[in-house]
Amino acid sequence: RIAENLGRRALYVGITAVLAVPVWFATRGHFDGVAPSPNTASLDVIPAAVPVTPAGPGSAAAAPAEVAAAPVTKPTATPYVASLAPVPRAAPAAAANLDMQFSGDSWVDIAGPDGGSVEKALIKAGETRSFTPGQVARVTLGNASAVQVQQNGAIVDLTPYQRANVARFQVSSEGSVVPVSH
Repeated sequence: RIAENLGRRALYVGITAVLAVPVWFATRGHFDGVAPSPNTASLDVIPAAVPVTPAGPGSAAAAPAEVAAAPVTKPTATPYVASLAPVPRAAPAAAANLDMQFSGDSWVDIAGPDGGSVEKALIKAGETRSFTPGQVARVTLGNASAVQVQQNGAIVDLTPYQRANVARFQVSSEGSVVPVSH
């Protein structure tokens, strides 16, 4: 019976050690009086390389006098803490304006997001039109080869949206030109 009790106590001591040792290692900084503050970092960014001091003789590039003068200190490692808090991001670029320059007469049918007509007319050569995102949803251009469409200053190639010199495209909510979906 005594051997049985000793066996149980040994089992309890073993289980306690398995549970207590990892907890002790995780919190020993608190017991030593050193409470490192955790760092947070975005997982989208690769941290800069940590400088490593050479450990062996012959691998040091510095003079022996400099090595002897500098005390060797162990860098303190601070843990990274995972967080669900949002990481500050760069502000999104300003919404893209849609500009149209007419080098020849062209008819247009421009519809807004609500389906209503924004402009439906024959526009003469030399005229321009400018729209902000959210103002235009669908565009149909007759004589499309005489119209230069620019999105935030960049010329939009109308070829993918053009058939028989009529271009049809949609403008997304952020202002980019996309094909018409039926």
